[in-house]
Amino acid sequence: MNAAKREIYETWIGAGIVAILVLIVVLVFGPGSLRDGSYQILARFSQADGLSTGGMVRAAGVPVGQITELRLDENFRAIVVLDIDNDVVLDAEATASIVTDGLFGQKFIQLDIGGSDAVIGEGQEIAFTEDSLVLEDLLELIISQAKQARRKAADAPTESQP
Repeated sequence: MNAAKREIYETWIGAGIVAILVLIVVLVFGPGSLRDGSYQILARFSQADGLSTGGMVRAAGVPVGQITELRLDENFRAIVVLDIDNDVVLDAEATASIVTDGLFGQKFIQLDIGGSDAVIGEGQEIAFTEDSLVLEDLLELIISQAKQARRKAADAPTESQP
């Protein structure tokens, strides 16, 4: 093989390898790769701390999707975009709650299926949501209740002995 033919041959091999790499990148990171077999719905929360994109969405403890986007609406409520598997059908009375996996575990969205005949479709919103519970807020509530009980006990008249 002379030098010119060898150079053309190597160019074609290089172009083929680059084309295969580009095809692999498009298939892995292309716009349709994340949405195959799923649909997107929205859930609005007043407080969504602890959630992050890529977080788990579960129904009855089984993973059924993931969180794809977090953003604020005009009233500063958190809009959470959920990517749900196509085989999971949510009805109009479904609820979305932010729960923690254990006491200090990672937070995720728990979906509870309702009992309505109408279903939630692509781009629609879950009407019933429950915000996340912040451990610091819970501790503050417990401490304030304890202080209040202590004040009541201190203010209560003591019985005198005869």
